[in-house]
Amino acid sequence: MDTLDSTHWDVVIAGTGLQQSLLALALSRSGKKILHVDENPYYSGSAAAFSISEAEEWVAKVNAGVYHAAFAEASIHVPEPSESDTPVLSRRPGRQYNLALAPEIIYSSSAFRRHLVTSQVHHQVGFLPVGSWWVYSSHATSGTATGSLEKVPNTREDLFGNSTLDFPAKRKLVKILRFIMDYENEDEKVKWEQHRTLPFSDFLSTVFNAPSILSAPLLALTMSSQSSDRVTTEHALPRIARHLRSIGTLGKFSALVPKYGGLDEFCQVACRACAVGGGVYVLGKGLSTSDNSVSTVQIPVENMLHLKDGEAVTARWVVGESPPANNESPLCKSVTIVSSSLSTLFLPVIVEDRPFQPGSAILVFPSGSLSLSEELDGDESLPPVHIHAHSSELGECPAGQSVLYASTSLGGERGFELLRQATNRLLTSLDASPSPNTLWSMQYEQRAVPSVAPLPIPDGASAHFLGMPPVPLDLVVDDVVFDRVRTLWRTITNDDLEQFLQFKNREAEDDDDL
Repeated sequence: MDTLDSTHWDVVIAGTGLQQSLLALALSRSGKKILHVDENPYYSGSAAAFSISEAEEWVAKVNAGVYHAAFAEASIHVPEPSESDTPVLSRRPGRQYNLALAPEIIYSSSAFRRHLVTSQVHHQVGFLPVGSWWVYSSHATSGTATGSLEKVPNTREDLFGNSTLDFPAKRKLVKILRFIMDYENEDEKVKWEQHRTLPFSDFLSTVFNAPSILSAPLLALTMSSQSSDRVTTEHALPRIARHLRSIGTLGKFSALVPKYGGLDEFCQVACRACAVGGGVYVLGKGLSTSDNSVSTVQIPVENMLHLKDGEAVTARWVVGESPPANNESPLCKSVTIVSSSLSTLFLPVIVEDRPFQPGSAILVFPSGSLSLSEELDGDESLPPVHIHAHSSELGECPAGQSVLYASTSLGGERGFELLRQATNRLLTSLDASPSPNTLWSMQYEQRAVPSVAPLPIPDGASAHFLGMPPVPLDLVVDDVVFDRVRTLWRTITNDDLEQFLQFKNREAEDDDDL
């Protein structure tokens, strides 16, 4: 299409992030005429994935203010190799690296995972299991802060093979896990409802007389970015239950991670599905947000929109992200390419009674395990650091290397220092030969704001401008995303909610025709 000027659309979607891409997928077989635009020159918004050269260009544009306010304070560090080092950072032509801005995990029991199947997207997006959860435990040795990784028991075999917990602690942990699995039952509610705002660690000691050694592994399963004293009982219980109830859905593991750059691959596949259904995609061309760029031109409501290059289109429905109700603090994040496969982190999981190699491991540095002062003891007031370790099996780096995605809710330079400390502690705690080194790293701040500019809404047209809050800054794909998109899909199509993302396999349909 040479020009979009004076064209009419049933739906215009602004942005190609997770929520917009999911809506495009849901509308892909609706028969509606869809225009999907993104002011960014790449797909997926805040869920994008980049090669090294693309990441370096992205950092420069973030700091120049070219992209919207979701990201800031971005920088890249490439250590100087010593004369004895062999250059191993591949910059050959082609996509040697797929570095994800959104490496979130997907629980096996989640709506996201179920809809990947019912929408047939699972045929086009590859996934690998998330294997082990690890917790870092710090201790001082000869005046130096050191530490070790302890595996969080995920299965009965893990629990009884654990050498850190004594037998009474193991029995106590089994009792707590059984309670969490049934925490919504009336008989169990009486144990926790009166303690709902109590820090979860205090709840464990008060109600179960649990030893303190159990707090860190249980808090690790919440995947919460808050410091331990701010993780309440009512916040922790559903999150741990989500983890436990996912084990056994697909195998003896709880979660999945997409291949080839995290959620970016899903977003692109969803957009392609809409294009197959007749949707039109334009990157690098957003909707204008200047005064008088949007107007209602007739009844029934039809909205005239101006693109940033001056072209004008009309649409019955306009969908994008709206500013958040609350201005949340940013997360500090880093992406580190490491010169080792870190194979000891990726322990096999059992799928259909056979060992299967996972693609990811989760490492948690709990509150109190790190410090930003010269004191060797950890600082309990600091939030945890989570590191998603990805192996080369995910297609994000060459064989023999791995990628570490770290995040913390501590902002500013102190947050970046906490990430560097956690990454360095991880690499020095592993028994690997040769010792793993950092080859390349990127750090940035991220806020829960739209990845493209929100639209001004003219008087009288608000019912036809459908805005969604930004995707939560969570370490796990939140099912609230599906609730939002399903509501918008129902508004646009007026179809039965039971039909949301319920598609037949196109290939099967072709086979039937043959």
